[in-house]
Amino acid sequence: MKNLTWWKRYLMVVSVTACAVLASRPWQVRSAEPAAQDQEANKYFGSQICSDCHKPDPTRPDRYKESKFFIRFDESVIWREDDKHSQAYDNLTTERGRRMGDLLHVADVTKEAGCLGCHSASVQELNNRFNKAETFNLKEGVSCENCHGPYSGWAVPHLESSFRTRSYDDWNAKGFVDLRTPKGKAEKCLSCHIGNVDERKVVTHEMYAAGHPPLPSIEVATFANAIPRHWWLNSERDPEKAKEIKKSLGYEEGQPEQTKLAIVGAAVALKTSLKLLADETKPLNRAPAPGESWPDYARFDCWSCHHDLKRDGWRQARGYNDGPPGRVPVSEWPLTLVELGIDHLDQNDPAVKSLRLNFAKYEKALHEQANVRPFGQKASIAKAADDLAGCADELIKKLGASKFDKDVALKLLRNLVEKAEKSTPDYDSARHVGWTIKLLVDDIGFVGLNRPKIDPIIAKLDSGLKLTLPAGRAFNIEDQIGKALETIGDYDPATFKAQLGELLALLPPG
Repeated sequence: MKNLTWWKRYLMVVSVTACAVLASRPWQVRSAEPAAQDQEANKYFGSQICSDCHKPDPTRPDRYKESKFFIRFDESVIWREDDKHSQAYDNLTTERGRRMGDLLHVADVTKEAGCLGCHSASVQELNNRFNKAETFNLKEGVSCENCHGPYSGWAVPHLESSFRTRSYDDWNAKGFVDLRTPKGKAEKCLSCHIGNVDERKVVTHEMYAAGHPPLPSIEVATFANAIPRHWWLNSERDPEKAKEIKKSLGYEEGQPEQTKLAIVGAAVALKTSLKLLADETKPLNRAPAPGESWPDYARFDCWSCHHDLKRDGWRQARGYNDGPPGRVPVSEWPLTLVELGIDHLDQNDPAVKSLRLNFAKYEKALHEQANVRPFGQKASIAKAADDLAGCADELIKKLGASKFDKDVALKLLRNLVEKAEKSTPDYDSARHVGWTIKLLVDDIGFVGLNRPKIDPIIAKLDSGLKLTLPAGRAFNIEDQIGKALETIGDYDPATFKAQLGELLALLPPG
Protein backbone atom coordinates (compact mmCIF):
# COMPACT_ATOMS: atom_id res chain seq x y z
CA MET A 1 0.00 0.00 0.00
CA LYS A 2 2.92 2.31 0.74
CA ASN A 3 4.30 1.82 -2.74
CA LEU A 4 0.87 2.26 -4.27
CA THR A 5 0.48 5.62 -2.53
CA TRP A 6 3.87 6.74 -3.77
CA TRP A 7 3.09 5.66 -7.35
CA LYS A 8 -0.25 7.41 -7.27
CA ARG A 9 1.54 10.62 -6.43
CA TYR A 10 4.21 9.93 -9.04
CA LEU A 11 1.59 9.34 -11.76
CA MET A 12 -0.28 12.47 -10.69
CA VAL A 13 2.85 14.56 -11.17
CA VAL A 14 3.62 12.93 -14.53
CA SER A 15 0.06 13.45 -15.77
CA VAL A 16 -0.10 17.07 -14.66
CA THR A 17 3.26 17.79 -16.27
CA ALA A 18 2.13 16.07 -19.44
CA CYS A 19 -0.94 18.30 -19.48
CA ALA A 20 1.33 21.34 -19.43
CA VAL A 21 3.28 19.98 -22.40
CA LEU A 22 0.11 19.11 -24.29
CA ALA A 23 -1.30 22.54 -23.57
CA SER A 24 1.65 24.09 -25.38
CA ARG A 25 0.91 21.90 -28.49
CA PRO A 26 4.57 21.75 -29.60
CA TRP A 27 3.68 19.95 -32.83
CA GLN A 28 1.71 22.91 -34.08
CA VAL A 29 3.29 25.59 -36.24
CA ARG A 30 3.57 28.63 -34.01
CA SER A 31 4.34 32.18 -34.87
CA ALA A 32 5.85 32.94 -31.44
CA GLU A 33 9.56 33.45 -30.91
CA PRO A 34 11.57 30.53 -29.41
CA ALA A 35 11.82 32.35 -26.08
CA ALA A 36 8.03 32.44 -25.85
CA GLN A 37 7.88 28.70 -26.64
CA ASP A 38 10.38 28.00 -23.89
CA GLN A 39 8.20 29.90 -21.45
CA GLU A 40 5.31 27.55 -22.22
CA ALA A 41 7.18 24.76 -20.44
CA ASN A 42 7.91 26.83 -17.33
CA LYS A 43 4.49 26.49 -15.76
CA TYR A 44 3.61 27.39 -12.19
CA PHE A 45 1.17 25.04 -10.46
CA GLY A 46 0.71 26.46 -6.98
CA SER A 47 1.57 25.10 -3.56
CA GLN A 48 -1.04 22.36 -3.32
CA ILE A 49 0.79 19.96 -5.62
CA CYS A 50 3.91 20.37 -3.43
CA SER A 51 2.07 19.95 -0.14
CA ASP A 52 0.68 16.57 -1.23
CA CYS A 53 4.13 15.13 -0.50
CA HIS A 54 5.83 17.72 1.69
CA LYS A 55 3.69 17.10 4.74
CA PRO A 56 3.66 14.43 7.47
CA ASP A 57 2.27 11.09 6.31
CA PRO A 58 0.98 8.89 9.17
CA THR A 59 1.27 5.81 6.94
CA ARG A 60 5.02 6.40 6.47
CA PRO A 61 6.45 7.68 9.76
CA ASP A 62 10.04 6.78 8.84
CA ARG A 63 10.14 8.13 5.30
CA TYR A 64 12.41 11.04 6.19
CA LYS A 65 15.05 8.40 7.07
CA GLU A 66 14.60 6.88 3.63
CA SER A 67 15.49 10.26 2.13
CA LYS A 68 18.74 10.29 4.16
CA PHE A 69 17.56 13.41 5.96
CA PHE A 70 17.58 15.25 2.64
CA ILE A 71 14.20 16.86 3.22
CA ARG A 72 11.97 17.12 6.28
CA PHE A 73 8.53 16.21 4.88
CA ASP A 74 6.86 18.92 6.96
CA GLU A 75 7.82 21.86 4.73
CA SER A 76 4.29 22.74 3.65
CA VAL A 77 3.02 22.69 7.24
CA ILE A 78 5.74 25.07 8.42
CA TRP A 79 5.14 27.37 5.43
CA ARG A 80 1.38 27.44 5.85
CA GLU A 81 1.19 27.69 9.65
CA ASP A 82 4.36 29.53 10.72
CA ASP A 83 5.96 31.31 7.76
CA LYS A 84 5.16 35.01 7.25
CA HIS A 85 5.67 34.54 3.51
CA SER A 86 2.31 32.78 3.32
CA GLN A 87 0.73 35.96 4.72
CA ALA A 88 2.41 38.31 2.25
CA TYR A 89 -0.66 38.74 0.04
CA ASP A 90 -2.88 39.32 3.08
CA ASN A 91 -0.83 42.43 3.90
CA LEU A 92 -2.10 44.01 0.68
CA THR A 93 -5.70 43.65 1.86
CA THR A 94 -5.23 45.44 5.20
CA GLU A 95 -6.28 48.99 5.94
CA ARG A 96 -2.62 50.02 5.56
CA GLY A 97 -2.51 48.36 2.13
CA ARG A 98 -5.68 50.09 0.96
CA ARG A 99 -4.48 53.44 2.31
CA MET A 100 -1.16 53.05 0.51
CA GLY A 101 -3.07 52.38 -2.71
CA ASP A 102 -5.01 55.62 -2.28
CA LEU A 103 -1.88 57.65 -1.62
CA LEU A 104 0.01 56.09 -4.53
CA HIS A 105 -2.99 56.41 -6.87
CA VAL A 106 -3.16 52.64 -7.37
CA ALA A 107 -6.72 51.50 -7.89
CA ASP A 108 -6.17 48.02 -6.40
CA VAL A 109 -2.85 47.03 -4.79
CA THR A 110 -3.88 43.35 -4.97
CA LYS A 111 -3.64 43.62 -8.76
CA GLU A 112 -0.64 45.94 -9.05
CA ALA A 113 2.39 44.12 -10.47
CA GLY A 114 4.77 46.31 -8.45
CA CYS A 115 3.12 45.06 -5.25
CA LEU A 116 2.49 41.45 -6.26
CA GLY A 117 6.12 40.94 -7.31
CA CYS A 118 7.17 40.58 -3.66
CA HIS A 119 3.83 39.91 -1.98
CA SER A 120 2.66 37.06 -4.21
CA ALA A 121 3.83 36.46 -7.77
CA SER A 122 5.99 38.22 -10.33
CA VAL A 123 4.73 39.20 -13.77
CA GLN A 124 6.43 36.11 -15.25
CA GLU A 125 4.73 33.85 -12.73
CA LEU A 126 1.35 35.45 -13.38
CA ASN A 127 1.76 34.96 -17.13
CA ASN A 128 2.79 31.32 -16.77
CA ARG A 129 0.26 29.87 -14.43
CA PHE A 130 -0.83 26.38 -15.47
CA ASN A 131 -4.42 26.78 -14.38
CA LYS A 132 -5.34 30.27 -13.27
CA ALA A 133 -8.60 29.26 -11.62
CA GLU A 134 -7.59 26.25 -9.54
CA THR A 135 -3.93 25.43 -9.01
CA PHE A 136 -2.23 28.80 -8.65
CA ASN A 137 -3.73 31.07 -6.04
CA LEU A 138 -2.36 34.60 -5.55
CA LYS A 139 -3.77 34.62 -2.03
CA GLU A 140 -1.17 32.03 -1.01
CA GLY A 141 1.37 34.85 -0.90
CA VAL A 142 5.00 33.91 -1.45
CA SER A 143 4.65 30.17 -1.94
CA CYS A 144 6.82 27.23 -3.02
CA GLU A 145 7.51 28.12 -6.66
CA ASN A 146 8.23 31.78 -5.93
CA CYS A 147 11.48 30.57 -4.41
CA HIS A 148 12.07 27.13 -5.94
CA GLY A 149 11.13 27.90 -9.54
CA PRO A 150 8.34 26.79 -11.97
CA TYR A 151 7.30 23.26 -11.14
CA SER A 152 6.77 21.82 -14.61
CA GLY A 153 10.48 21.66 -15.46
CA TRP A 154 11.64 19.66 -12.45
CA ALA A 155 8.42 17.95 -11.29
CA VAL A 156 9.29 14.43 -12.42
CA PRO A 157 13.11 14.52 -12.13
CA HIS A 158 13.09 15.74 -8.54
CA LEU A 159 11.25 12.59 -7.42
CA GLU A 160 14.28 10.49 -8.29
CA SER A 161 16.98 10.09 -5.62
CA SER A 162 19.65 10.83 -8.24
CA PHE A 163 18.30 14.39 -8.47
CA ARG A 164 19.84 15.09 -5.07
CA THR A 165 23.37 14.64 -6.38
CA ARG A 166 23.01 16.43 -9.71
CA SER A 167 24.93 19.61 -10.39
CA TYR A 168 23.46 23.03 -9.73
CA ASP A 169 23.73 23.78 -13.46
CA ASP A 170 21.53 20.77 -14.17
CA TRP A 171 18.99 21.95 -11.62
CA ASN A 172 18.94 25.46 -13.04
CA ALA A 173 18.50 24.12 -16.58
CA LYS A 174 15.26 22.53 -15.41
CA GLY A 175 14.06 25.73 -13.74
CA PHE A 176 14.91 24.50 -10.24
CA VAL A 177 16.37 27.48 -8.42
CA ASP A 178 19.69 26.98 -6.63
CA LEU A 179 18.89 27.48 -2.96
CA ARG A 180 21.66 25.22 -1.65
CA THR A 181 24.69 27.40 -2.29
CA PRO A 182 25.11 30.59 -0.24
CA LYS A 183 25.14 32.62 -3.46
CA GLY A 184 21.90 31.10 -4.77
CA LYS A 185 20.08 31.41 -1.46
CA ALA A 186 21.15 35.02 -0.93
CA GLU A 187 20.29 36.08 -4.48
CA LYS A 188 16.77 34.73 -4.18
CA CYS A 189 16.08 36.24 -0.75
CA LEU A 190 17.58 39.63 -1.58
CA SER A 191 15.70 39.98 -4.88
CA CYS A 192 12.77 41.04 -2.67
CA HIS A 193 14.44 42.12 0.57
CA ILE A 194 16.68 44.59 -1.30
CA GLY A 195 15.12 44.66 -4.77
CA ASN A 196 15.42 43.72 -8.42
CA VAL A 197 14.47 46.10 -11.24
CA ASP A 198 14.23 43.37 -13.91
CA GLU A 199 11.74 41.41 -11.80
CA ARG A 200 9.86 44.61 -10.85
CA LYS A 201 10.60 44.01 -7.20
CA VAL A 202 11.23 47.60 -6.19
CA VAL A 203 10.26 49.39 -2.98
CA THR A 204 10.39 53.14 -3.54
CA HIS A 205 10.69 56.17 -1.27
CA GLU A 206 7.11 57.09 -2.17
CA MET A 207 5.99 53.67 -0.93
CA TYR A 208 7.76 54.38 2.36
CA ALA A 209 6.05 57.77 2.59
CA ALA A 210 2.70 56.10 1.90
CA GLY A 211 3.20 53.63 4.76
CA HIS A 212 5.33 50.72 3.54
CA PRO A 213 7.58 49.55 6.40
CA PRO A 214 11.22 50.46 5.65
CA LEU A 215 13.37 47.58 4.38
CA PRO A 216 16.03 47.07 7.05
CA SER A 217 19.57 45.86 6.63
CA ILE A 218 19.52 42.09 6.26
CA GLU A 219 21.77 39.19 7.18
CA VAL A 220 20.47 36.26 5.14
CA ALA A 221 21.20 33.39 7.56
CA THR A 222 19.55 35.23 10.47
CA PHE A 223 16.45 36.06 8.42
CA ALA A 224 16.27 32.49 7.07
CA ASN A 225 16.31 31.04 10.58
CA ALA A 226 13.48 33.36 11.61
CA ILE A 227 11.17 32.29 8.74
CA PRO A 228 11.36 29.69 10.51
CA ARG A 229 13.52 27.31 8.46
CA HIS A 230 11.71 24.46 6.72
CA TRP A 231 14.94 22.73 5.64
CA TRP A 232 17.77 20.90 7.37
CA LEU A 233 21.13 22.48 7.88
CA ASN A 234 23.83 20.09 6.69
CA SER A 235 25.02 19.85 10.29
CA GLU A 236 21.55 18.59 11.31
CA ARG A 237 21.55 15.65 8.93
CA ASP A 238 22.54 12.18 10.08
CA PRO A 239 26.34 12.09 9.63
CA GLU A 240 26.41 8.53 8.26
CA LYS A 241 23.25 8.33 6.19
CA ALA A 242 23.78 11.71 4.57
CA LYS A 243 27.49 11.29 3.76
CA GLU A 244 26.95 10.85 0.02
CA ILE A 245 24.60 13.84 -0.17
CA LYS A 246 26.96 16.04 1.81
CA LYS A 247 29.84 15.15 -0.49
CA SER A 248 27.79 15.97 -3.59
CA LEU A 249 26.87 19.35 -2.12
CA GLY A 250 30.48 20.23 -1.34
CA TYR A 251 29.84 20.02 2.40
CA GLU A 252 32.60 18.91 4.74
CA GLU A 253 32.11 17.67 8.28
CA GLY A 254 32.54 20.50 10.79
CA GLN A 255 32.07 23.26 8.22
CA PRO A 256 30.10 26.17 9.72
CA GLU A 257 27.74 26.64 6.78
CA GLN A 258 25.88 29.57 8.33
CA THR A 259 29.16 31.45 8.67
CA LYS A 260 29.79 30.95 4.97
CA LEU A 261 26.25 32.08 4.16
CA ALA A 262 26.75 35.23 6.26
CA ILE A 263 30.02 36.20 4.52
CA VAL A 264 28.93 35.31 0.98
CA GLY A 265 25.48 36.77 1.61
CA ALA A 266 27.04 40.11 2.61
CA ALA A 267 28.83 40.29 -0.76
CA VAL A 268 25.60 39.37 -2.56
CA ALA A 269 23.78 42.12 -0.62
CA LEU A 270 26.35 44.66 -1.82
CA LYS A 271 26.06 43.54 -5.44
CA THR A 272 22.25 43.53 -5.28
CA SER A 273 22.02 47.02 -3.79
CA LEU A 274 24.50 48.44 -6.31
CA LYS A 275 22.72 46.81 -9.24
CA LEU A 276 19.42 48.23 -8.01
CA LEU A 277 20.96 51.72 -7.79
CA ALA A 278 22.47 51.46 -11.29
CA ASP A 279 19.49 49.81 -13.00
CA GLU A 280 17.06 52.48 -11.82
CA THR A 281 19.04 55.08 -13.79
CA LYS A 282 18.38 53.20 -17.04
CA PRO A 283 15.26 53.22 -19.25
CA LEU A 284 12.60 50.75 -18.14
CA ASN A 285 11.12 48.24 -20.58
CA ARG A 286 7.94 48.14 -18.52
CA ALA A 287 5.55 50.35 -16.61
CA PRO A 288 7.19 51.81 -13.49
CA ALA A 289 6.35 50.59 -10.02
CA PRO A 290 4.41 53.08 -7.87
CA GLY A 291 6.67 56.06 -7.22
CA GLU A 292 9.54 54.62 -9.28
CA SER A 293 11.69 57.40 -10.72
CA TRP A 294 15.28 58.60 -10.53
CA PRO A 295 16.74 59.54 -8.16
CA ASP A 296 14.90 57.29 -5.76
CA TYR A 297 15.79 58.45 -2.26
CA ALA A 298 15.31 54.90 -0.96
CA ARG A 299 18.67 53.93 -2.50
CA PHE A 300 20.50 56.43 -0.34
CA ASP A 301 21.24 56.74 3.36
CA CYS A 302 17.87 57.26 5.06
CA TRP A 303 19.36 58.56 8.32
CA SER A 304 21.15 61.45 6.62
CA CYS A 305 17.74 63.14 6.59
CA HIS A 306 15.68 61.17 9.12
CA HIS A 307 17.59 61.76 12.35
CA ASP A 308 17.36 63.73 15.55
CA LEU A 309 18.43 67.38 15.53
CA LYS A 310 20.70 67.27 18.55
CA ARG A 311 23.61 69.66 18.50
CA ASP A 312 27.01 67.95 18.66
CA GLY A 313 25.49 64.53 17.99
CA TRP A 314 27.49 61.45 16.97
CA ARG A 315 26.75 62.08 13.28
CA GLN A 316 28.48 65.44 13.37
CA ALA A 317 31.41 63.95 15.27
CA ARG A 318 31.75 61.17 12.73
CA GLY A 319 31.68 63.48 9.74
CA TYR A 320 29.87 63.36 6.42
CA ASN A 321 31.78 61.02 4.14
CA ASP A 322 34.24 63.74 3.10
CA GLY A 323 31.55 65.48 1.09
CA PRO A 324 30.00 68.94 1.33
CA PRO A 325 26.95 69.50 3.56
CA GLY A 326 23.68 68.47 1.94
CA ARG A 327 25.08 65.50 0.02
CA VAL A 328 23.37 62.20 0.84
CA PRO A 329 25.61 59.11 0.56
CA VAL A 330 24.44 55.77 -0.74
CA SER A 331 23.29 53.28 1.89
CA GLU A 332 26.20 52.39 4.15
CA TRP A 333 25.29 48.97 5.52
CA PRO A 334 25.88 46.84 2.36
CA LEU A 335 29.54 47.94 2.42
CA THR A 336 30.08 46.97 6.06
CA LEU A 337 31.42 43.40 5.67
CA VAL A 338 33.18 43.69 2.31
CA GLU A 339 36.69 44.06 3.73
CA LEU A 340 36.07 41.12 6.06
CA GLY A 341 35.28 38.93 3.06
CA ILE A 342 38.42 40.05 1.20
CA ASP A 343 40.55 39.46 4.32
CA HIS A 344 39.36 35.85 4.38
CA LEU A 345 40.88 35.12 0.96
CA ASP A 346 44.48 34.16 0.22
CA GLN A 347 46.38 37.42 0.58
CA ASN A 348 49.30 36.05 -1.46
CA ASP A 349 47.08 35.59 -4.50
CA PRO A 350 47.74 38.43 -7.00
CA ALA A 351 44.07 38.32 -8.01
CA VAL A 352 43.03 39.01 -4.40
CA LYS A 353 45.47 41.92 -4.15
CA SER A 354 44.02 43.33 -7.36
CA LEU A 355 40.49 42.82 -6.07
CA ARG A 356 41.26 44.74 -2.87
CA LEU A 357 42.73 47.66 -4.85
CA ASN A 358 39.76 47.74 -7.22
CA PHE A 359 37.29 47.69 -4.35
CA ALA A 360 38.99 50.69 -2.76
CA LYS A 361 39.13 52.54 -6.08
CA TYR A 362 35.52 51.94 -7.09
CA GLU A 363 34.11 52.52 -3.62
CA LYS A 364 35.89 55.88 -3.55
CA ALA A 365 34.50 56.68 -7.02
CA LEU A 366 30.95 55.82 -5.85
CA HIS A 367 31.21 58.18 -2.87
CA GLU A 368 32.73 60.90 -5.04
CA GLN A 369 29.90 60.64 -7.57
CA ALA A 370 27.31 60.87 -4.79
CA ASN A 371 29.01 64.11 -3.70
CA VAL A 372 29.16 65.81 -7.10
CA ARG A 373 25.61 67.02 -6.62
CA PRO A 374 22.71 65.83 -4.47
CA PHE A 375 22.19 62.15 -5.35
CA GLY A 376 24.86 62.35 -8.06
CA GLN A 377 24.52 62.49 -11.82
CA LYS A 378 22.60 59.66 -13.41
CA ALA A 379 25.17 58.23 -15.85
CA SER A 380 28.20 58.76 -13.61
CA ILE A 381 26.77 57.25 -10.45
CA ALA A 382 25.40 54.31 -12.47
CA LYS A 383 28.86 53.57 -13.86
CA ALA A 384 30.45 53.78 -10.42
CA ALA A 385 27.80 51.44 -9.01
CA ASP A 386 28.22 48.99 -11.91
CA ASP A 387 32.01 48.98 -11.51
CA LEU A 388 31.76 48.24 -7.78
CA ALA A 389 29.07 45.60 -8.42
CA GLY A 390 31.54 43.86 -10.76
CA CYS A 391 34.06 43.69 -7.91
CA ALA A 392 31.36 42.31 -5.61
CA ASP A 393 30.56 39.61 -8.17
CA GLU A 394 34.23 38.57 -8.30
CA LEU A 395 34.32 38.47 -4.49
CA ILE A 396 31.20 36.28 -4.41
CA LYS A 397 32.83 33.72 -6.71
CA LYS A 398 36.05 33.61 -4.71
CA LEU A 399 34.23 33.31 -1.38
CA GLY A 400 31.97 30.60 -2.77
CA ALA A 401 35.01 28.51 -3.70
CA SER A 402 36.84 29.10 -0.40
CA LYS A 403 36.87 26.85 2.64
CA PHE A 404 35.33 27.66 6.01
CA ASP A 405 35.88 25.83 9.27
CA LYS A 406 35.59 26.73 12.95
CA ASP A 407 39.11 28.14 13.06
CA VAL A 408 38.19 30.39 10.14
CA ALA A 409 34.98 31.42 11.91
CA LEU A 410 36.98 32.35 15.02
CA LYS A 411 39.42 34.39 12.95
CA LEU A 412 36.53 36.12 11.17
CA LEU A 413 34.90 36.92 14.51
CA ARG A 414 37.99 38.63 15.91
CA ASN A 415 38.61 40.49 12.65
CA LEU A 416 35.00 41.69 12.48
CA VAL A 417 34.93 42.90 16.09
CA GLU A 418 38.28 44.70 15.69
CA LYS A 419 37.16 46.51 12.53
CA ALA A 420 33.73 47.48 13.88
CA GLU A 421 35.18 48.68 17.20
CA LYS A 422 37.41 51.15 15.32
CA SER A 423 34.56 52.54 13.20
CA THR A 424 31.46 54.62 13.96
CA PRO A 425 28.68 52.73 12.16
CA ASP A 426 25.11 53.87 11.72
CA TYR A 427 22.31 51.74 13.15
CA ASP A 428 21.73 49.53 10.07
CA SER A 429 25.47 48.82 9.76
CA ALA A 430 25.84 48.08 13.47
CA ARG A 431 22.87 45.72 13.27
CA HIS A 432 24.46 43.86 10.35
CA VAL A 433 27.66 43.55 12.39
CA GLY A 434 25.67 42.39 15.43
CA TRP A 435 23.80 39.72 13.49
CA THR A 436 27.05 38.40 12.03
CA ILE A 437 28.79 38.35 15.42
CA LYS A 438 25.89 36.42 16.92
CA LEU A 439 25.91 33.94 14.05
CA LEU A 440 29.68 33.39 14.22
CA VAL A 441 29.55 32.81 17.98
CA ASP A 442 26.75 30.27 17.54
CA ASP A 443 28.65 28.46 14.78
CA ILE A 444 31.87 28.35 16.79
CA GLY A 445 30.10 26.99 19.85
CA PHE A 446 31.87 26.54 23.18
CA VAL A 447 35.27 25.30 22.00
CA GLY A 448 37.66 28.25 22.00
CA LEU A 449 35.18 30.79 23.39
CA ASN A 450 34.45 31.83 26.97
CA ARG A 451 30.71 31.62 26.43
CA PRO A 452 29.67 32.29 30.06
CA LYS A 453 31.23 35.75 29.76
CA ILE A 454 30.60 36.31 26.03
CA ASP A 455 26.91 35.44 26.00
CA PRO A 456 25.86 38.34 28.31
CA ILE A 457 27.62 40.77 25.94
CA ILE A 458 25.80 39.23 22.99
CA ALA A 459 22.56 39.69 24.95
CA LYS A 460 23.33 43.41 25.39
CA LEU A 461 24.04 43.76 21.66
CA ASP A 462 20.80 41.92 20.97
CA SER A 463 18.79 44.24 23.20
CA GLY A 464 20.33 47.48 21.93
CA LEU A 465 20.13 46.58 18.24
CA LYS A 466 16.98 44.41 18.23
CA LEU A 467 18.88 41.47 16.74
CA THR A 468 16.29 38.83 17.61
CA LEU A 469 13.73 38.92 14.81
CA PRO A 470 10.04 38.25 15.45
CA ALA A 471 9.99 34.72 14.07
CA GLY A 472 6.91 33.02 12.69
CA ARG A 473 3.39 34.30 12.09
CA ALA A 474 2.60 35.05 15.73
CA PHE A 475 4.11 38.54 15.41
CA ASN A 476 2.50 41.20 13.25
CA ILE A 477 5.02 43.46 11.52
CA GLU A 478 2.84 46.51 12.16
CA ASP A 479 3.06 45.86 15.89
CA GLN A 480 6.86 45.94 15.65
CA ILE A 481 7.29 49.24 13.76
CA GLY A 482 6.97 51.53 16.78
CA LYS A 483 9.51 49.57 18.82
CA ALA A 484 11.86 49.36 15.83
CA LEU A 485 11.82 53.13 15.31
CA GLU A 486 12.33 53.69 19.04
CA THR A 487 15.37 51.38 18.98
CA ILE A 488 16.84 53.25 16.00
CA GLY A 489 16.33 56.59 17.74
CA ASP A 490 17.99 55.34 20.93
CA TYR A 491 21.01 53.86 19.12
CA ASP A 492 24.33 55.26 20.30
CA PRO A 493 27.49 54.03 18.51
CA ALA A 494 29.57 54.80 21.61
CA THR A 495 27.61 52.19 23.57
CA PHE A 496 27.90 49.74 20.68
CA LYS A 497 31.66 50.25 20.43
CA ALA A 498 32.09 49.84 24.21
CA GLN A 499 30.29 46.48 24.03
CA LEU A 500 32.53 45.43 21.16
CA GLY A 501 35.55 46.38 23.27
CA GLU A 502 34.31 44.10 26.06
CA LEU A 503 33.85 41.29 23.55
CA LEU A 504 37.25 41.81 21.96
CA ALA A 505 38.97 41.46 25.34
CA LEU A 506 37.44 37.99 25.71
CA LEU A 507 38.41 36.64 22.30
CA PRO A 508 41.54 34.53 21.89
CA PRO A 509 44.38 36.40 20.15
CA GLY A 510 44.41 36.19 16.35
